[in-house]
Amino acid sequence: MRLITIRQEKGGVAKTFLTAHLVPYLHKLGHKYRPVDLDMLPGLLSKIYPDCASVSPQDSLVRSGESLLPQLMERVMEGELFIIDCGANTGPGWEALFKVVWPTLADEMNAKGVKWTIIVPITSAEETLTNFALYKKQYPRATFILCVVREYADEEVPLPDHPKDLVIELPLAPGKLFSSYRKLRMPIDNMIGNTALPMLSGFAKGYIPQLHAMFKRIEPHLIP
Repeated sequence: MRLITIRQEKGGVAKTFLTAHLVPYLHKLGHKYRPVDLDMLPGLLSKIYPDCASVSPQDSLVRSGESLLPQLMERVMEGELFIIDCGANTGPGWEALFKVVWPTLADEMNAKGVKWTIIVPITSAEETLTNFALYKKQYPRATFILCVVREYADEEVPLPDHPKDLVIELPLAPGKLFSSYRKLRMPIDNMIGNTALPMLSGFAKGYIPQLHAMFKRIEPHLIP
C-alpha cells in the first residue's frame, strides 16, 4: 500500500503538473492511482481527469467532518491508491486531521504498512525550503522526494542536506508545450502522435522521455 502526495504550501511550483504526469506514468506500469485535487475549489487537475476526486482541505471542515479528507485516508488504509495534488496553504487541514480528528492516524498507517511518499517541489524561493523542513518534522515516517523546479536553466536553487537518490529535477519544457497542457487540459503524454497537434506532438516526443527518466529514478518510492 502506498500514498503519494505532492506538497508545497507555496503556489505556482508545478505541483499539478507533476501530479498530472505521474498519473499516466504509473498507469503504464500497471498501478492505477486515482488523482485527488485537494484544494479549496476544484482546479486544473479536476479538468484534466474527470474521475479526479475533489476534496476540501479547509481545516474547519476537516474538524467538523464536512471534508472528505478523513474518509479518503480510510480508503488509503484499505489499500486504495491515491496521488494527491495538495493546493497551496493546505497545511492547516493536514494538521487538523493528524492532531485533532485522527491523532492515531500516523501510527495506524505504520501498523497497516502504508508507505507514504511526499514529493516536495523546491524553487529559488526560500519559503519552499522552510516548508520542506516543517514537513519532515511533522511526518518523520514518510519518504521525502525533493523536486527541483527552475524557471530557467542556470537559476540558483539552494538545496538542503538530503540523499541524492531522493532528489530529482523537473526538465524544462518548451513554453508552448507547458501552456498548451494547461489550455488543452491534457497531459503532454497524450500529445504524442496526435495528428491534430503536429507541432506539439514533436515537442512532446522530445520532452516525455526526459520526464519519464526523472520518474524512473524514484520509481521504487512510487510503486505500491
